[in-house]
Amino acid sequence: AATPPPGGIVMVVAGTTELQALISAQNFTVTAVYRLDVAKQAWQTYVVGAPAAVNNLTALKANDIVLLRR
Repeated sequence: AATPPPGGIVMVVAGTTELQALISAQNFTVTAVYRLDVAKQAWQTYVVGAPAAVNNLTALKANDIVLLRR
């Protein structure tokens, strides 16, 4: 993925079903991952380092389009 500016966001295809694999594959530090649940019309979020109760994004499909925040 392209490297976004600090605080910026880049859109990528997940390419994996493993959230941690997606995060560690980037060439920048990921602070959050966002995925739109189209069926529910709601954003799912994973904030790196946040408690599990805050994160409602727990699974990906390899073809999901996600937003990564630096």
